[in-house]
Amino acid sequence: MAGCVKFNIDGSARGKLGPAGCGGVLRDEMGRVLALFSGPLGVLDSNEAELYAILFALESFRTLQWGALPCIVESDSLVATLWVGRGETRPWRLYELFRRVDDACLGMTFVFNHVVHEVNGVADILAKGRVDRKAWLRIGV
Repeated sequence: MAGCVKFNIDGSARGKLGPAGCGGVLRDEMGRVLALFSGPLGVLDSNEAELYAILFALESFRTLQWGALPCIVESDSLVATLWVGRGETRPWRLYELFRRVDDACLGMTFVFNHVVHEVNGVADILAKGRVDRKAWLRIGV
């Protein structure tokens, strides 16, 4: 889409509840990488890891001051994109995390899309690569 940027994000957890990480890559309309992040999240389930990936992408977008441009956020988690993008019924136990995501969206234009896993390769590698690490990797953020 012309005149916008795109964040591909992913959250990863080992097992139903296990060590988790998240990652994301921000690209311009030509596909050039503008920023990326990758970090450990502690012990979470995969849905919560996906939501943290979305939150960190939104917060990074705000920090980078790209807010004048619309941003497409793509995730291979259908559940997370439905919860955030369409307001589907959200689990109560994640209320505080959803509040933070909603607050991060204020005043900016975001579109949340579900994509197949193969499209999300870089974000997947970034998420899985930080599951067992202690430090965050941030470039351009």
